[in-house]
This record gives sequence, C-alpha cells and structure tokens, in this order.
Amino acid sequence: MLSKLGVVFFRGLATVLPIGVTLYLCWWLGSGSESVLGGWLKAILPADSYVPGMGLAVGFVVVLLIGVAVKAWVVRKLLSSFEQLMLRLPMVKTLYGAVSDFLGYFSNSSKAEFNKVVLVEAQQLGGKVLGFVTTESLVRLKAGEVLEGHVAVYMPMSYQIGGYTVFIEPERLTPLDMSFEEAMRFAMTAGISK
Repeated sequence: MLSKLGVVFFRGLATVLPIGVTLYLCWWLGSGSESVLGGWLKAILPADSYVPGMGLAVGFVVVLLIGVAVKAWVVRKLLSSFEQLMLRLPMVKTLYGAVSDFLGYFSNSSKAEFNKVVLVEAQQLGGKVLGFVTTESLVRLKAGEVLEGHVAVYMPMSYQIGGYTVFIEPERLTPLDMSFEEAMRFAMTAGISK
C-alpha cells in the first residue's frame, strides 16, 4: 500500500514539477525585469504615467533590440572583447562558459552544426548510443593522420548537462530522421519524455 502511494506521489510530482519550475522561472524573469526596469521608468517618466507591466514590455523590447544589434559587426566585436575578458576571470570563466555553451546548444547556429542526429555503435555494450555530429572537419585539432576520415560526435548524458565527444568514422554512424529538439529531449530525459 505504501509503495503504491509513493508511486502515485512521484507520478504527480513528475507532472507538477516541470510546470511549476517553468512557471516560476517565467515569473522570476518577469518580476525581475518589471522591478528593475519599472523602477528606472518610474524615475524617468512623469508622475502617474507609469503603468504596471511597462518594465516587462521594455525588457522584452531591449532583448529584441540586442538580438538585432548582435548582427552588426561593431556589436559582435564589442561582445567578443567582453567575452574574452569574462573568460580570463578565474571563477567567472567557468560559470560564463558553461551558461554560454548550454544556451548556445539551442541557438540556430548551433542547430546548424548539430543537424545530424545519429546512433553510434557501442560494441562493448552490444548496443547503440544517441549522438549529434558536431563537425565533420577536424583540421583545427591538428591531429593529422590520426583523425583523418573521422567526425566529431557529441553524446549527451541523461539528466545532467554534460556528455562526451568522440571521434569516429562516419560509416560507424546510423543517421536518424529526428530533429535536434526531439533528440536532445530524449537524451536529457533518458527516453522518458513524451
């Protein structure tokens, strides 16, 4: 009886937790931008002209404008300089690099690189492992003949941000007709996601 109650509880928790965490993050981002940008707007605008929600709207517009500005060469150069500075600071570089890399997985430019979802032979296990071809040219590794004819394949781990990059011959890969999003969701949740 107690074990059945535990199963039902965890089923409910598995249903409520993703919804709750998503709603909380949306609320946190919204209230944060509203309080910071709303405070600035209250200081700038004439009395009684501020309407609740203006801070959130301005935050949305600012993020959109930054997205547009990043296309400009000057802005990219400035961001590159800022990134180089961040990557020199001992503790900051680890956090900044991890967040930047993780979010980069979901950008359009990364999806272009991760466009091939494959199965990698795992002979020791007698099975196959899900992976993403990240690059088909390993020239920048300067490994010469050692990696000639190989491609880089990223194999993510379930339930954590991490994985392995292996260098493997293309003929040992089985391409899958699966989108990046579907494959990443499947890998990150160990196949439990719907």
